[in-house]
Amino acid sequence: MNTKHYRLSIMLAGILLSFFLGACASRASLKSPSALQVESKQPFSLINAFGLSDKPLGEIDLSVARDVVQCMAKRGFSYVDPTNVVFNDQYTTIGAYWRYSTRDGYGVADYLISQMSNSSHVFEDPNFGYVTRLPVSQRASYWRALTGVGKQPNIDQILLPNRVPAPAPGCENESLRKELGTLPWFSPTIGPKLRALSQKEFNSPSLSGPVRDWAACLASSGIIVKSYNGAANQIVAASHQINSVQKAQQLRIREIRTATLDAQCYIRYLHAPQRKWETLQLFRLIQSYPSYKLELKAALKS
Repeated sequence: MNTKHYRLSIMLAGILLSFFLGACASRASLKSPSALQVESKQPFSLINAFGLSDKPLGEIDLSVARDVVQCMAKRGFSYVDPTNVVFNDQYTTIGAYWRYSTRDGYGVADYLISQMSNSSHVFEDPNFGYVTRLPVSQRASYWRALTGVGKQPNIDQILLPNRVPAPAPGCENESLRKELGTLPWFSPTIGPKLRALSQKEFNSPSLSGPVRDWAACLASSGIIVKSYNGAANQIVAASHQINSVQKAQQLRIREIRTATLDAQCYIRYLHAPQRKWETLQLFRLIQSYPSYKLELKAALKS
């Protein structure tokens, strides 16, 4: 999925970052995006807008959790979403992407600071605690109602799969099928095609020129990248050396400067060609999947 910011839950999943911005004179040579651009409601990615019906992954996660709560209540049990999630993929538009980049960077340092600040607190899964207070005779029934299997899982966390799961017992399965069933990204037919497009687009010959311009824009301020996520990858690498909140706060300053420049270069050189490429690819793809024409029309209108 095309996003430079990644969802952070109990784990820091695949976050990326870069090194310090370079001289102020170099930064001053690049004009900030216009007010029109940074307030734009254009989708950050048409593939995402089409595949997820313009919903952030975080919103989908929360919808699944709410459905599970209601489903478990109908079966006579309590359920609490155990995932402590910070959503840095909550943006779906260019304007929101710009605001996030200038305010939070890529979300790396914020995650580190949160983890270090709460390191003395032992995380206790609320549902594991709830089950231990149930009569022994009801414990297997609780897990069977939730997961379809009468056994406590190692981790009580609902993870979004790559495709809509097959019908199976349990509130988790029921909720995932309900929330993901209408979204093209999770379809067993068109979903793999969308994921393939998303993975290859920045290696497309049609975008090679804009990608070079974006990389040159970053290089002019001392950030040398070899891939679309290169700037973010460098910050993630730097985060592995952080061992105190103070150092994480210093990294945050560097991160926001880097992400801001990254966003400036992306908006200036890469977003418009990317949108043109995605539009062409989606029109071609929809010829084989005409039942999704309305979803594509809605994405292109946004």
